[in-house]
Amino acid sequence: MGFDRSAVHFLLSARDVDFSRTGTLGRQGLHISPDQLTGLLAEDAHRFYSNGAAFCEPLLEFLGASEVVSFDNSDYEGATVLHDFNQPLPSEHRERFTAFIEAGSLEHIFNFPQAIANCMEAIAVGGHFISVAPCNNFCGHGFYQISPELFYRVLSPENGFRVRSMMTVPAGGTDFRLVGDPAGQRQELQLNGPTYLAVLAQREVVRPIFAKWPQQSDYVAAWSQSK
Repeated sequence: MGFDRSAVHFLLSARDVDFSRTGTLGRQGLHISPDQLTGLLAEDAHRFYSNGAAFCEPLLEFLGASEVVSFDNSDYEGATVLHDFNQPLPSEHRERFTAFIEAGSLEHIFNFPQAIANCMEAIAVGGHFISVAPCNNFCGHGFYQISPELFYRVLSPENGFRVRSMMTVPAGGTDFRLVGDPAGQRQELQLNGPTYLAVLAQREVVRPIFAKWPQQSDYVAAWSQSK
């Protein structure tokens, strides 16, 4: 997907995230006009663009990145590291980054549990995972659409993470709405039009990812009540 207006707003709101060593799933393009980006940054962003197009590295450097490493299965967009995220992350990239960003890439990877585990394992303790993923009315865009329940169960203390913020936002818009943890009571969001799920989570401790498989929380509650 890349960094559109919604994703850039979300990144700029993450003011205490350390972007010094940033990894990205896919080499992310800037899908926002130079004038719009200039307005958001309050400085001339036209230098980020070449022949009307740009990738995300200059923006991430503006946010404090001294190293930006992109991962992709193909070199068609010039990614730094070629690796299929259907497969485990090589050990040299684990606990490497202060921030790891995916902006519309996870839904295209069939082996989602391995792909999200790779993103999580790439982050050093104290670092952050940032996602802007399709949530609603993107059927056919990729393999999956992502629900709040999924990210809350995955980015959990059991896996060493804590969700700091989760919000829905209309695709390309800036009307962010907080989404709480369902935590045992199913919540089915009624959304109009294409919608993203924007997530900020922090790695608080290194624990084995998916040592125990996540379960949907309302079923866990029901099972415990039946005992």
